[in-house]
Amino acid sequence: MKSGSSASGGKSGFSATTESATKHRAALARCVAVGTVLLPLFAGFDVLVCSTLYTSARLSVLFAWRAFAVAAAAAAWWTAVSSRTSDRTARIMHPIGLMLVAVGLTGMAAETGGPSSLYVQGLAVVAMVRTGTVPAPARDSLLHGGAIALVYPVIFTVLFALDPAGHAAWLTRQELGLAIAQYALVVAAIACGCLAAHASWTAQMQLYEARKLGRYRLEAPIGRGGQHEVWLARDGALKRNVALKILRAAAASADALALFRREAALASQLKSPNTVRIFDFGASDDGIYYIAMEHLDGADLGALTKAHGPMTPARVIHLGVQACRSLEEAHEKGLVHRDVKPSNLFVTRSGDAYDELKLLDFGIARSVESDAEATSTALTKTGSIRGTLAYIAPECCRGETATALADVYSLGATFYQLLTGAPPFIGSDVEIVASHLDRAPLPPSKRLDEPVPIDLESIVLRCLEKDPAQRFASARELRQALERCVSAGKWSRTDAAEFWTVQRAALLGSWEAETVV
Repeated sequence: MKSGSSASGGKSGFSATTESATKHRAALARCVAVGTVLLPLFAGFDVLVCSTLYTSARLSVLFAWRAFAVAAAAAAWWTAVSSRTSDRTARIMHPIGLMLVAVGLTGMAAETGGPSSLYVQGLAVVAMVRTGTVPAPARDSLLHGGAIALVYPVIFTVLFALDPAGHAAWLTRQELGLAIAQYALVVAAIACGCLAAHASWTAQMQLYEARKLGRYRLEAPIGRGGQHEVWLARDGALKRNVALKILRAAAASADALALFRREAALASQLKSPNTVRIFDFGASDDGIYYIAMEHLDGADLGALTKAHGPMTPARVIHLGVQACRSLEEAHEKGLVHRDVKPSNLFVTRSGDAYDELKLLDFGIARSVESDAEATSTALTKTGSIRGTLAYIAPECCRGETATALADVYSLGATFYQLLTGAPPFIGSDVEIVASHLDRAPLPPSKRLDEPVPIDLESIVLRCLEKDPAQRFASARELRQALERCVSAGKWSRTDAAEFWTVQRAALLGSWEAETVV
């Protein structure tokens, strides 16, 4: 399973968590970016008012104040998007930038008639851009809107105090009435914008709360399979990323729910480094069951063979040994996986070691020691075979109870695909089942039409014997046979690192591969 990074938190605002802080910072950047674009566009308005309404105003002064406002908005935008600045710095610079924009608009108003100037409405535009692009609690929006609105009367009060005689015209009844009316519209616009921003913020917080399961914060869907989904999630208590496999009880069959519970119970018993780790299992009050497991970066073997074709014998052995180690522990604990296949074998990275393999998905595993399971067959209630047809053992096709030797067969079919790029048998479902029962697989060397080490080819074909008694007696015996191969140990860490950092990067452009459920 692959997952990303995020954090969990409460209702203290989007900046309270890693993910929400990122979103909030992006909103701040969006706000000032809009301002940086809009401010120069209104330069035409300056020309219009200078030539019609305020003929005594100096256009150069208006342009200077507008350039000042643009520079302030641009500085706030750079602070919001720069990786060199912290979230706290971005949050502090945002209101400062808005206030400086308001200073620029006030300077333009002072040049075009004083407090009653049409430029006072620019404050409303600034406030509406802020509330329209940054969802926030009403208190936060009011603080920002109030700071923007206060700049105007404060500056004009200072200007009047410095030169009462020169600005006596501002105190006439008509001018004061017009200024108050203009300013009231600004205050009303800010109030309406604050309500809209609060409504948007409330909706986002409701969505935020809806995407939490217990202590896990759902970040993004990363896969789907059958009746379940897999989400990238963040464990808020332990501050780590997990892959959260969820099943909605209302939409799931009773059989699927039982399998889901059993997967958590069985897989949690396994501690092998080659088995995906299960951290937690639980259910929400509204009937959503979940399994929290380690998140992995990398790709499954099915995706790798699809993208890159057959693997070298040395690499097949390297990965096969690890798969055997996982199955050894499972079989020793009385567990049979029943769905070993390339897409359930995930290659990831551990430290500086690439090509570390993890066995996934014990969803249809069975316990040999369970009486209920021991009396069941490999068929579902509807008669379908448990497992994936291309890799299923012949005895399971006949409806017999799966044993550890069925996993050996499936692992052999997986090795076959790694060597040749395709499973042993191809065709319709009926043809594949018939081939598992009656046809001998074509040796990998003949399928490839090129040499395959005899010892490895013999191992693969022995795994694919129709009679379980003719296969390797256990995953341990299979692992030991692989380790005796001539090519064993020839796939080095350097080879693995080169594949992931050079070959795969050249194909996909990044380390991350597709996610498989």
